[in-house]
Amino acid sequence: MSRHTQKEIAMMAFASRLHARLDELNYPSAEKRGRYTAVGRDFGVSYQAAKKWLDGITLPELARCLEIADRYGLGFEYLMTGRGPRLASDAAAQAPEGAQHPLLTLWDRLSPDVQAALETQMRAMVAKREPGR
Repeated sequence: MSRHTQKEIAMMAFASRLHARLDELNYPSAEKRGRYTAVGRDFGVSYQAAKKWLDGITLPELARCLEIADRYGLGFEYLMTGRGPRLASDAAAQAPEGAQHPLLTLWDRLSPDVQAALETQMRAMVAKREPGR
């Protein structure tokens, strides 16, 4: 009997939540490979990269996870952890007037070291997308 690591379990759960949403959105079936191609096209990545996400082999980078949640209308926290509002529209409806964005709430719960590492990674991703800025 094989035991999965926490990371492997998280990747498989991410894939399962993503597949469920893609089913709701009537994306092609994964059995016929069309789903991998469609997701790859949606995010400008290869068929192989999309297949790894959907097969629970790897997780996309954080910025890409945000894009995935946004494009498919999922709550980011739900997509990543299975907690929180499942749909982004539910998250917006539940937020009281003037409430802090859910990502900022998560950010505040991270240690300063993790915040610094994420900030560095996000700045590098932005710099790659906006050369010369």
